[in-house]
Amino acid sequence: MITYGTIIVAVLVALIVFLFFKISGKSDSSDAGTKVSSVAFKAIPIDAVAVMDFSELKNLDFFIEAPSCPVSQIRDRSNPLPSYIKKAAAYFPASGVRSLISIHYSAKNDVSLLSVIDLSGLSSGRKAAEKFILSMNAGNFDYNGIQIHTSGDSLNVSCYRNFLLASTSLFVLENSLRHLKNGRSILDNKEFAELQSVSPAGDKIFINHRQIGKLFSGIVSRKYLGYSTFFRRLSDWSMFSLNVSVDHIGMDGSFENRSEASLYSSVFSGQEPASPDYGNMLPGNTVFAISYTIGDLHKYEVKRNTFFNIYHNSYFRQDENGKGRISPGAWLDSLKTEEVVAACYMKGGKPVWVNMVRKHDHFGIKSVVSAVSGKDEISDMKKFAFGGCLEKIFGKFFGYCTETDYLEKDGWIVIGPKTSIAGFVRDVSDRYTLADYIEQTPAEDAFKREGSVSIFFNMKTGIDSLMPVFKPEYGELLNRTAGRNNFSTFLINVSSDGNRILAHLDFFTANLDPVPAPKPGRSSEERTFVSDSIVSVPAGPFKVRNFVRGGYNYLEQLSGNKLRLLDARKRSLWTIPFSGKICGMVPQIDFYHNNKLQMLLISGNRLFLIDRLGRFVRGFPVRLKKEVLLGPKIAGSGNGEDFSFFVLNRDNSLSWYDISGKAKAGFRDITVPENVYSLPEPVRIGDVEIILLRTSVQLRIYDLNGTELTGRMKNKIINPDCSPEKLSGDWARVKCTDGKTYAFNLLTGKLKRL
Repeated sequence: MITYGTIIVAVLVALIVFLFFKISGKSDSSDAGTKVSSVAFKAIPIDAVAVMDFSELKNLDFFIEAPSCPVSQIRDRSNPLPSYIKKAAAYFPASGVRSLISIHYSAKNDVSLLSVIDLSGLSSGRKAAEKFILSMNAGNFDYNGIQIHTSGDSLNVSCYRNFLLASTSLFVLENSLRHLKNGRSILDNKEFAELQSVSPAGDKIFINHRQIGKLFSGIVSRKYLGYSTFFRRLSDWSMFSLNVSVDHIGMDGSFENRSEASLYSSVFSGQEPASPDYGNMLPGNTVFAISYTIGDLHKYEVKRNTFFNIYHNSYFRQDENGKGRISPGAWLDSLKTEEVVAACYMKGGKPVWVNMVRKHDHFGIKSVVSAVSGKDEISDMKKFAFGGCLEKIFGKFFGYCTETDYLEKDGWIVIGPKTSIAGFVRDVSDRYTLADYIEQTPAEDAFKREGSVSIFFNMKTGIDSLMPVFKPEYGELLNRTAGRNNFSTFLINVSSDGNRILAHLDFFTANLDPVPAPKPGRSSEERTFVSDSIVSVPAGPFKVRNFVRGGYNYLEQLSGNKLRLLDARKRSLWTIPFSGKICGMVPQIDFYHNNKLQMLLISGNRLFLIDRLGRFVRGFPVRLKKEVLLGPKIAGSGNGEDFSFFVLNRDNSLSWYDISGKAKAGFRDITVPENVYSLPEPVRIGDVEIILLRTSVQLRIYDLNGTELTGRMKNKIINPDCSPEKLSGDWARVKCTDGKTYAFNLLTGKLKRL
């Protein structure tokens, strides 16, 4: 796992949107340029953490359309709000029905959503709303003279004046009604009212940074709650317009600062935007990178130091004394620095951190380092005498690299331990760079955007680093979001337009076909380097069938490794002690052939079988030959003696076991140089049984003994998302990463062009 918890500082603003709203269509912003009404905001309580404003109810319906919408999976996968909004959109199809969604702190360490549908533009909006509520067949009660209706799925709905209000939290709904009745709302916040009055038409989001701590307490694990301080001091408010397509969410907006010096975003004011170049230097399997292209370093340092001096006891404050013979600022000035970068990429399944400095074409590090090393020529790796300088000026991201040595390459100074630098140089020499990778994706244009700060995060390969930051239900939500597609990437860009701080946030998610890859002809080792990824192990809760009453229960793992079974409404049924972490999967089998299901799970190298009452089945646990990372995945029928399963071991090998924990007869463990991101799939194509293995680079095909058939192919790799289709005889149709279709022989591994 990559241990860079402060990535939360870079991406949480974007995740506010992506955790709660997922676009599954294209929004309509054709009303851009018209006057924006504030009527609907009268129903939003003043304590809102964030408000999303949809000019049309149908646009909101696009955002949360089931089944792909994460909002339907928040807290409880049976959350009724998405289906409610879908019904409302169908019931009120007329144009001009505006809708808001706001986020509120609803209980201790919890957050909830409030839906506001403004029907004031309809001639009989209130009557229509009352008829709509009656169609829900909900019970009702009186709250201060206002009827609140509660449906069987725990959704609370009310109609007051021309507003249709709904929330799964009764507290949040009652708070909205109190505000409406007393004439109070978020519009009483002067800063918000002014910001909303000048906001552009179309769909957008407003974020109240002073309330951001409430969001943290609701969705972030306890260890990372302290990072809310940074977001509270980032800006007063931020506002973003939403630009939506099938594979892209774009947020373009600004940070709105009243007390400039005390807000961190102000340190970039007055900087001229510049083009980052780190993509041409970093390898294609980079997971994270942050780049600073600061034109006026002195102005930046003055503003940054002023910010730190305001918060004397803040963890942001840092010692300014450099370890070298000149100060950090003077060192960078002497290089005529144009860009500084902190980055992490994967090598052999492990994270490697490097820091880099891009210097001006006509100046070098030679004169500075000569004063330290006493040498005039710099041709090889040297000891780095300015360790800690970059962190002192640009922050904690630059502290993950161990700055002991440096090397100059292609106009860059690469800093890190000798072994990391040597490996980095070899990898970059393969010339499959991050820019090469991005050019084959929808993110190409956004990646090249000018600014003062640019952040890249490969969510697909780095998801396991974000999951521990959030509470389990939200971490799993992120994991499912990243797992749906083969490309998921965040890009964040901050720039300045005079004293105004602009921000662009882009989230891309798509199933790319073909997947990004170097040109054909590279060795398998080079192909492995291209997109080596991190294996994501789900933390639960795990969905299991209730074979007695129907429906589903959920098995979750608590602190101290205890196991707890929950009913469909997430109420506890039982809790039992357990000795280790679950390896990410809990399938069920009918062990006794009596139509009753048991839960199969692995911890370490032990296989457990647990019945529906939390009892360990006799004969278990059994020991496996290796420590397991992910599994088990059912491979056999799932019935007693016929049952078998695959696992991914911690050494990146794959094993196939029977129910007794013995290796499958005749099968040899599979080992591959790249990381595996899904367990093997035994399939039958025609009369041939094979095993499909999808890795971070390609689809590998094996016979039932574990012998690789695709290993005989030359200079071709099969797309990892390919599903072989039967042709005649023993041949199957496959698609390679060059975008072309071939015939593959399932017995010999021969490949020929169709």
